[in-house]
Amino acid sequence: MLQVVTSDNFTVGDSALFLSNDLDQEQIQFIKEYNKTVLSKGDNAPKITFQKINPTRYEVRVENATSPFFLVFSESYHPGWKVYIESKPFQFNEIIVEYDNTGVKEARQGMITPGDIYYFFKQAIAEDRHFLVNGYANAWYIDPKEVGKEDFTLTLYFLPQSYFYIGLIISGLAFLGCVGYLAFDWKRRRGAREPNKATES
Repeated sequence: MLQVVTSDNFTVGDSALFLSNDLDQEQIQFIKEYNKTVLSKGDNAPKITFQKINPTRYEVRVENATSPFFLVFSESYHPGWKVYIESKPFQFNEIIVEYDNTGVKEARQGMITPGDIYYFFKQAIAEDRHFLVNGYANAWYIDPKEVGKEDFTLTLYFLPQSYFYIGLIISGLAFLGCVGYLAFDWKRRRGAREPNKATES
């Protein structure tokens, strides 16, 4: 571990635990630098509102982000989870839960959207900003200066889901191609038989 923390101020809801066993040397150095340059200033954490769209996609609204922060996502760590910066704001459903002392709100779940395949072609936040945190979860280092604003929307998306969609499209096209070929072949054979019948009569 980077250091042992024993403090009455440490709470699970607003703290992140980075274990050295889960990080490479570059990530450890990055966390140490973050600790020196950002945490030492004591800036307030941004306000977060999130909405689960489906099990592979979440929308996150970030407000009042004045300094870099770690966005922690409590799903099992997987390199397939990606974060995308959205250019347009997302319309969130009604707020159903506010988590005490964290500045985090949860909106009512949305619907499945087949357009998620779009994320296969979109640029995600760099992979070196994705960390394993709390021994199991995902965390991303987000710098508002790189985003260019203090209020913005992020999408958390499980990219392997796009591979499933692409496979589904390819399978569908292959199926339609086979059906089309069989129909064409049947029509061609039927057309070949009809002239034979005409010559016999």
